[in-house]
Amino acid sequence: LPVHATTATVEYTGEDAVTRNGHNCAYWNTKPKYPNLENNYCRSPDQDQNGVWCYCKNEDECEHGWEYCDVPDCSGPEFRDVSY
Repeated sequence: LPVHATTATVEYTGEDAVTRNGHNCAYWNTKPKYPNLENNYCRSPDQDQNGVWCYCKNEDECEHGWEYCDVPDCSGPEFRDVSY
């Protein structure tokens, strides 16, 4: 599936939970900064202009403890427009 270049302009609501390098995502509510997110799906809670991302379940596998995710093109029910 093609990856959309402007994923940060939408709120991805799909269930992808693996980074682009194949690492499993950690549950968001295990991190103090995002206690209200309960799943481990790829998201962009900070409106990152580079797209959706997640914390890595095993932080030692990822250079910064998190990585971007590759998600499908920004169309269909998995995406909701949040641009202003």
